[in-house]
Amino acid sequence: MPAKFSPKNLYPGINAHVNSYLQDEDGGWESFHSDYVTYLRESIDEILPSGYLTRAEKSLQIREQEPDELFQCKSRTQPDIAIYRTDNSSPSVAPVLEATLPIATITLAETFPDEDALNSVMIYEMIGKTFKPVTRLELLSPANKPYGSHHSQYMQKRKETLASGLNLIEIDYLHESPPLIPLLPNYRKGEKGAFPYVILVNNPHPSLQEGSTMIFGWRVDDPLPVIDIPLANDDSARLNFGVAYSFTIERTRFYQMIANYDQDPPHLDRYTADDQQRLQALLQHIRATLPETQP
Repeated sequence: MPAKFSPKNLYPGINAHVNSYLQDEDGGWESFHSDYVTYLRESIDEILPSGYLTRAEKSLQIREQEPDELFQCKSRTQPDIAIYRTDNSSPSVAPVLEATLPIATITLAETFPDEDALNSVMIYEMIGKTFKPVTRLELLSPANKPYGSHHSQYMQKRKETLASGLNLIEIDYLHESPPLIPLLPNYRKGEKGAFPYVILVNNPHPSLQEGSTMIFGWRVDDPLPVIDIPLANDDSARLNFGVAYSFTIERTRFYQMIANYDQDPPHLDRYTADDQQRLQALLQHIRATLPETQP
């Protein structure tokens, strides 16, 4: 079977081959999420003005932190111990010891980590000896979107985050699921004015009631947007979202292997008729210029 691969992302923006594959049930969106957030944080670090910094976080933190608390990371290494039963019929005699009582008993289920926990990017402003969170960037996962297992939980945390005064940037590359905000047209249903990819820039200033949400949408053959990220007061940082995205694709061989440009993207029918035509035109150009290759 002919195949055409490239170490580069040959799409102007979102790679439809990779993006459609990742939205399958076993497509590995969580892995992409982790990779992309890492490179996104690095991209933001490079364009932030003096007095700001970033870090990856797993939860919606809205409190200020002292420098020692912010940067202190504790690492523990624990040995793995397996206990086996032997066939020895003569058990050894051990001294009788008084058993230590546990300090608490919880259910076994509580000992399992949250497998759906994902990272996001938090931007902090340095004020004296403290670091104040000012802007949070979330790459939406299928579980956060409507009908997802964590949608209601995410929406509650979203409201709490904005009510606390944090700017919130929500990155939505999931064209196969409904929009996060019901007010937006539904791309999956082919509604007029819908875009496959959307970024929401939520600024809750001067108040939650008077704040605004800027909506950025683009097509399958458009580059990712360049957006001014709000920081503290009137500060902002201009971020090209395409830099981190292409870097994620081009630094990971797995994503390169998914993108066989000699074939159509998976689930082509989940794009609108107009976007299917755009994809076919783009792929026709790629196929005409890209020789057959192996991943």
